[in-house]
Amino acid sequence: MENVTGIKVGVNMTRIVNWDPVLDVFKRRLAKWKAQVLSIGGRLTLVKSVLQSLPLYYFSLYSAPKKIINDLERLMRNFLWGGIDDVKKLHWVAWEKITIPKNKGGLGITRLEDCNDALILKWLWRYRLEGDVLWKKVIDAIHFKARNWELYPVVRGGGGVWLNIVTRGNRVSVDGSKFTALMQSKIGNGKMTRFWLDPWVGDTPLRIKFPSLYRLENDKLCKVADRLLKQGGITKFAWNWKKVPITQDETIELTGLRNQTSTTILAENADGWNWNGGSDVGFVAAVKRWLSSRYSSSPELTFPWCKWLPSKCNIFFWRAISERIPTKVALAHRNIHVTDLDCPLCREGVETASHLFTGCGLSCSVWEAVAQWCRLPVIYAFDAKDLLSISINSGRSPVYQEAIQGIIIITCWRIWKVRNDFIFKAKEVNRAEIFSDVKSFGFLWYKHRRKDSVCNWDTWCRFALM
Repeated sequence: MENVTGIKVGVNMTRIVNWDPVLDVFKRRLAKWKAQVLSIGGRLTLVKSVLQSLPLYYFSLYSAPKKIINDLERLMRNFLWGGIDDVKKLHWVAWEKITIPKNKGGLGITRLEDCNDALILKWLWRYRLEGDVLWKKVIDAIHFKARNWELYPVVRGGGGVWLNIVTRGNRVSVDGSKFTALMQSKIGNGKMTRFWLDPWVGDTPLRIKFPSLYRLENDKLCKVADRLLKQGGITKFAWNWKKVPITQDETIELTGLRNQTSTTILAENADGWNWNGGSDVGFVAAVKRWLSSRYSSSPELTFPWCKWLPSKCNIFFWRAISERIPTKVALAHRNIHVTDLDCPLCREGVETASHLFTGCGLSCSVWEAVAQWCRLPVIYAFDAKDLLSISINSGRSPVYQEAIQGIIIITCWRIWKVRNDFIFKAKEVNRAEIFSDVKSFGFLWYKHRRKDSVCNWDTWCRFALM
């Protein structure tokens, strides 16, 4: 696989010209012939699995300039909708909606800025998680100062990659929660966690919670094991004050400090770290998910994708439920000239997605055949999204509902194919052929794409599913 090889060292990566290798690889991977021969499902897969991985060498260390992010995402947008360089295609859904998770109405493409953030922030996670490794020694040798009381050592005036990484960690936030605020030490033997400076009781360091006591501390870099002593199974305190706390503020803080730390029990294992933004997946994936939670959902584009259908069918239905397919009315709304707005299949109404899939005479006859085959009551719907409620409200088993959902999407997909063949190829419309295609395509995909499927053609034709 073609990729960006190596990282430039010693160059100013804030300059646009130094990102040319990444842009060049993107352009080579986005070949014109791929946009022409791949379905939208294939293009989406290529964007998600290949294009987002190409700049990782650079994104894992350098903050990409805004212009580079915009240029790369412009290439991704154009390719997704089938365009490339000199060939421009209409973008039917805004990129802001495409780049939100599927369960919120998007296509699940990660924004490159979020990808850049997640990869850079991993260095902060590695700094806390990894032990005595060479790169940490280098960071500490350059940035550690005795009076540096932040979570991560950094010399503010020195510049460099590490300063950019720490600055990004302090800047990136979701709903007011900073990335670094979600870091928390998990106490073991207490020998690696700084008592005052690291967050180990809640998400705030003790130096911020108890500032008066912190001023009295002699050793501000002391570890938890230096202040909490395990004796006979009981945790005792070992303070090292400049003077005994005697003022009202100091005594109140001392009481609060004892209450918050006295329940801590030191163990034999080493200290660890937790990141409270999510841990059920890999760290980078968890950070991306955390960052994506700040984007609002798109209810008009939200529906449960059918797992046994190809992506192109799910994406088509995803567009259809919100009138994002090129019907005559949708084209006219986008200032594209059309001779008339009548439905080409029935001539009894204006052509919208809702009319084409639920109000057209041809589609109604197809739904009648589907209902008889699947042993459903008469199908009534006002728009494409209403069709999905048929499977949910059928009162049948989950297996049956999953099959019905897929058949509904396939039926809409085939009606659209017939509509296009009629307009662009003058091919005769045949209801029996549409229904036959729904059964044959449905069986092919259900049998070979659904996990644990034991369905045969006879069972499928009788629709005798559990």
